[in-house]
Amino acid sequence: MNQKINRKFNRINLIAALFLCSIFSFSIIAQDNPLTEPQLANLMTGLKGALQENLQIIENKGGAQYTAITKKWGARLDLEGKSKSEVIDLLYQDVKSVVTNSEMRYQIYQVFSFYRHMPDSQFSAKPDAPAKTSFTDPRDGEVYGVKKLGNLTWMKENLRFNVPNASWCFDNDDENCAELGRLYTFQSALKACPYGWRLPSDNDWLDLEKALGLSQEQWMIDDYNAVRGGNVGQKLKSGGSSGLEFKISGFAFNNNGIMEFDGIEGDRPRSYFWTSSSKNVNGQTYALRRRIEANNGNIFRFGNPSAGYAVAVRCVQ
Repeated sequence: MNQKINRKFNRINLIAALFLCSIFSFSIIAQDNPLTEPQLANLMTGLKGALQENLQIIENKGGAQYTAITKKWGARLDLEGKSKSEVIDLLYQDVKSVVTNSEMRYQIYQVFSFYRHMPDSQFSAKPDAPAKTSFTDPRDGEVYGVKKLGNLTWMKENLRFNVPNASWCFDNDDENCAELGRLYTFQSALKACPYGWRLPSDNDWLDLEKALGLSQEQWMIDDYNAVRGGNVGQKLKSGGSSGLEFKISGFAFNNNGIMEFDGIEGDRPRSYFWTSSSKNVNGQTYALRRRIEANNGNIFRFGNPSAGYAVAVRCVQ
């Protein structure tokens, strides 16, 4: 075991030496200025990655040590306004308080030395790439508007990808597909989004709803008729402030092998949307859904049997 660890140490130390030589060959001198907030965040991200990688050398111990160290780092209130060298010194104190293996401590010290000699500019925040405003599905050429809200990017239109025998246009009218997207069974919805996108989970929807102001006491309401969301549903609908342009798209249900459609006309126009989250209730799959209604501003969250229904899909990444 010790020989295995020593071989890994020697290999990493060789890489470290070559790395340091490359740094000094370019005459890079570490700055001693206070780090900006983005620089500090990026430095700590780099150090956490290096720490985790090196702790994994000691099998079955690295995970607990990494958690203990990063917990100490997260509790520190003395890093703001410090230079890179000062920050590294403080963080290494926490490493020493947790890691008792002297060889491992030396290895981590060597890695931290890489960062000490990097220029501060290395940790400056990179400018964000321009936000994408559209996505073309390579499977069928359909183009969707996209927008980032919360932590995720959402399609601004219901999915239109045809899953044969498991997705339908409302009233079997192709013009409705162009305007409202298709209606999918739960199983087809799980696989319908293009590569790089997914059917949003219940947590993905919660992330969106929180970004639009959903109050904390309403987050986990799970009831078909419970009022939820205040005006969050209104913000999501066409013309709402979210920009996601949710339209009233209805739903379909299987009536003895024939798909029937409802939810657009009548006294209660509404839309349903699948989430990828489900639960087992007495041997039956209950999928969590969202519902938006034309006549109020709520966003309903509930679980219902997934079998026999086809509803809309929004993809997220």
